[in-house]
Amino acid sequence: MIQKLQGNLVRTQARMKRQADKHRSDREFKEGDWVFLKLQPYRQASAQYRASEKLSPRFYCPYQNIPVVALPEEWGSLDDPKEPFKILKRRSIQRHNRAVTEVLIQWKGEAMEEATWELLYKLKLQFPYFDVTVVP
Repeated sequence: MIQKLQGNLVRTQARMKRQADKHRSDREFKEGDWVFLKLQPYRQASAQYRASEKLSPRFYCPYQNIPVVALPEEWGSLDDPKEPFKILKRRSIQRHNRAVTEVLIQWKGEAMEEATWELLYKLKLQFPYFDVTVVP
């Protein structure tokens, strides 16, 4: 029975991949082509604050394509999302006529001076495993 279920799962996954691949196309860009920049609003909070990130635009202004440049090894991977290390402070602010809690977050691998204020409820959504109850 388990082998039959696993076989069905593999077939279903293959069918889903075929359907998803129907809407994809390989694209190549040359230096100087104009392209749109795709941002992930849930991961890149620095782009712009919006009341509803779900309704944020996915693509931003056309930019001119520039050549790919290799980054030094010591910079690490820029694709890795930030992860919270610890909460430094907590404060309550008014936003849209409601009191909301913000926390000052020190991010893993970054100095304390690089800490940023983040909305507590968004932090809980983005990092459900992170213990937000630990406050100095």
